[in-house]
Amino acid sequence: MIDIYWQGIATATNSTDTLAVKVYLGSVEVATIAAVDVANNDITYFDIDVVIRTAGASGTCVAAGIGGTGASGTELESLATQMLELGRVSGTEVGPLIESTEKAFASWSVATKDQSQELDFLWKVSQSTGVGVSDLAGTMSSSGATLRALGLDFETSAAMIGQFQKAGIDSSTMMAGLTKGASEYAKEGKSMADGLKETVAQIKATNDPTAAAAIAIDKFGKSGVAMADAIKKGSLDVDRFLTTLRAAPETI
Repeated sequence: MIDIYWQGIATATNSTDTLAVKVYLGSVEVATIAAVDVANNDITYFDIDVVIRTAGASGTCVAAGIGGTGASGTELESLATQMLELGRVSGTEVGPLIESTEKAFASWSVATKDQSQELDFLWKVSQSTGVGVSDLAGTMSSSGATLRALGLDFETSAAMIGQFQKAGIDSSTMMAGLTKGASEYAKEGKSMADGLKETVAQIKATNDPTAAAAIAIDKFGKSGVAMADAIKKGSLDVDRFLTTLRAAPETI
């Protein structure tokens, strides 16, 4: 493991410029830092630990930089190794993978000691739904505040996002439907989790597609049509999906 420290002073910039600095080891991007509203003489820096390992007789260098995770020492090395392996098995560049998962963990205040476990969980969701870990983490980050306001935890949100996207329902449609649903359930004195479970059961219980759509539209608004269709097809069953994921022994 090596430590890299870099500091630079911005020149020929104005207060609307964006500055991005990236670190590469060979062709592998290991860290990135970006700042907006950069003016002359502004100073930017980073201090990162990089875990390096060689693979094969050729001595090919594989590296992952971990910044902003709060990890250090053996904890850092373990997380970095896990990121490297995830990049390898998923065919994903390590740099963007680290950046997206770091943002998701920061958004959800995932403790350093829990990040390895939750990274495994994101991988299992990805394996089950076909949604890339970076894409999954990106939605977890961008929609985190809304999902938490709906009373959903990290793993439930990840499972839900994966199932919705697998069913062909994009994140904006999903969030619009869930937000309206939460409002409707609150009027009935129900939590999001309990209300959603009840609505899913009602939709599954009817054999009339029109009635199923009406139930979903009443709770989820315009998003209800797509959600009812996915529920009837068995594509949306978050509770069962969560149980399966948590019982699965696979790790990265």
